[in-house]
Amino acid sequence: MPLSLTKYGAIFECLFLPTLSDFWRRLFMVYLNYENKNRIY
Repeated sequence: MPLSLTKYGAIFECLFLPTLSDFWRRLFMVYLNYENKNRIY
């Protein structure tokens, strides 16, 4: 899972770096945390 997470993070960062990279990174991490919680419970 960490491998795919870093891969998707890198893709996401490459796509959204020209705009608000910090905002998008936080949004993406929140989304990943939400998805992980849904899988666990």
